[in-house]
Amino acid sequence: MIFSHSLTLIKRLFLLLILYSLARGIFLLLNFNAFENISASELLKIFFFGLRFDISTIVWTNILIIFLHLIPFSFRNVKIYQKILKFLFVFINSLFLFSNIADAEYFKFIGKRSTAYTLKLFGGNDKVQADAVRLLPEFLKDFWFVLVISLVLGFLLYYFYPNFSKEKLKNTKKTFIFESLIFILGCFLWLVAARGGLQMKPISIITAAKYTSPQNIPLILNTPFSIMKTLDKEPLETRQYFAKNILDTIFSPEIEFTFSENIRKTNVVVIILESFSREYIGCCGARESFTPFFDSLAAQGLLFTEGFSNGTQSIEAIPSVCASIPALMDEPFITSYYIDNSINSLPSILKQFGYSSAFFHGATNGSLGFDNFSKVAGFDNYFGRTEYKNDKDFDGSWGIFDDSFFSFAVEKMKMMKKPFFSCIMTLSSHHPYKIPQKYQHFFAEGSLEIHKSIRYADFSLRKFFQEAKKTDWFSNTLFILTADHPGPAFSKDFKNRIGKYSVPILFFHPQDSTLKGKNDSLLVQQIDIFPSVVDYLHCSTKIVSFGNSIFRDSLQRFAVMFQNGLYQIVEKPNILLFDGEKSVGFFNYKRDKWLQNNLVDSNLMISAKMESKLKAIIQQFYEKMEKNDLKVK
Repeated sequence: MIFSHSLTLIKRLFLLLILYSLARGIFLLLNFNAFENISASELLKIFFFGLRFDISTIVWTNILIIFLHLIPFSFRNVKIYQKILKFLFVFINSLFLFSNIADAEYFKFIGKRSTAYTLKLFGGNDKVQADAVRLLPEFLKDFWFVLVISLVLGFLLYYFYPNFSKEKLKNTKKTFIFESLIFILGCFLWLVAARGGLQMKPISIITAAKYTSPQNIPLILNTPFSIMKTLDKEPLETRQYFAKNILDTIFSPEIEFTFSENIRKTNVVVIILESFSREYIGCCGARESFTPFFDSLAAQGLLFTEGFSNGTQSIEAIPSVCASIPALMDEPFITSYYIDNSINSLPSILKQFGYSSAFFHGATNGSLGFDNFSKVAGFDNYFGRTEYKNDKDFDGSWGIFDDSFFSFAVEKMKMMKKPFFSCIMTLSSHHPYKIPQKYQHFFAEGSLEIHKSIRYADFSLRKFFQEAKKTDWFSNTLFILTADHPGPAFSKDFKNRIGKYSVPILFFHPQDSTLKGKNDSLLVQQIDIFPSVVDYLHCSTKIVSFGNSIFRDSLQRFAVMFQNGLYQIVEKPNILLFDGEKSVGFFNYKRDKWLQNNLVDSNLMISAKMESKLKAIIQQFYEKMEKNDLKVK
């Protein structure tokens, strides 16, 4: 039969389509809490339109196999050839199905499908990649069921693999012509399927926003598709929404500070707490507090309960906090095409005013590229696991336990030239949530595995302040505490596009009575920390910052983020979602926490104003990245 090979190919690809849908179902089950608000009709819609992304993925990842099925030559009938095809088919597609299942667990940490950046963690020689490879055995141990599910899918692929009919085909000139025509037709159909249809542009990650609400985008996509669509994301495409003279009137990241008085020679210590969600913190309104010391410290400082991170990963937090660079790209700035750009940052600006600086992170040196970024940002010194020089306090996974490394940081800061700026990043409240053996029975468990390690991290923070109080620099130091990003959510109120960025931001100075109180009204984001410190210290200078000082009350407050191809801007009480060309969502997140009531076609005056600001921020961000213009020249 002339169509035997093409029909067999169709059956095999259809089997893949079934298994991709099954993988989507498994992804949903493993993350049911994140999607529990989906109606049955919406779920059917997601699975149906998800086929469009699955088909595109399948034909791309099986391009070699499709070619080998359709080439019009008789050796395709040979038994060994068919065995090779089966091996390639099962092996290649088992790997891609595994990526879908593995990502179901990684999604819990980053709230989105993995992108090409994830591959870079495992694919080369630099220390970021080595760190990920080193931790892989631990992840496989903790998430053994991911491997089991993947093996089951691989077995189904092997067991139900449609075999080729052994019927002998006559090799005639007529047969060759027909099969050649089938090959040409197959190439055309492959192109259509790979593009996702005959529309002007191939489908992309953002296409998913057409079929479901923003929080469900990860469910309609599949991981190989998300990775493929970000493989070539290097230089950004310049966005030209406004002429330059209009652009700067809407939003300009260049801020000039001018003071008549001299600079305050105050030390600054920024502490970035791993996964400290507002959801875990009593003073931020948590139903159950896991952070008694943070709560007590907040009572002595200025706490912003409407605090937001600008990304969902630790690697995105450091540029946001230290250099006011939000995570508005598919790839983190630290590993992006633009990491060699010149930037201004807290250490580089404060160095101009006589400050020394140090970055502290107890992880294995090279983790997440923080050591390299610290150099780009202008830190004088970097202190990690190597500099700690005592692996008896190594947690066996990430680095030095928090309480031990905090003590180390205090000792190092005693020796720093004053005034100084220090940034400390904690790590024990990161998966696998290990705490020292001596404290195993000291802290109560919580609803989630992370809760016990949050208690420990908070205890470590208490020790840090107890030891810091004994130093000669403590009383003349501004402390700023925030989180890199929220941890896993256990309350329904935080399982949304607002909750996944909800972090505390606390300013504390032992001798400054003006930094007191609990501010529930002012919206503050990580990228506001840089200009706020410059403002607080009275540094007369000009900086590039995408945030604003918290001490300038006249400025309109906002927060910006980017995820799953959608930009978002938050201005209380609203959030606007923008796909790069038009607004696709506008919600009152105070009344509609799950963002179900899309008001994009109403409240046009407010949404248009927010869209203009967001466009201006995006255009400024892209232009300054592309032109290497992230610092005032």
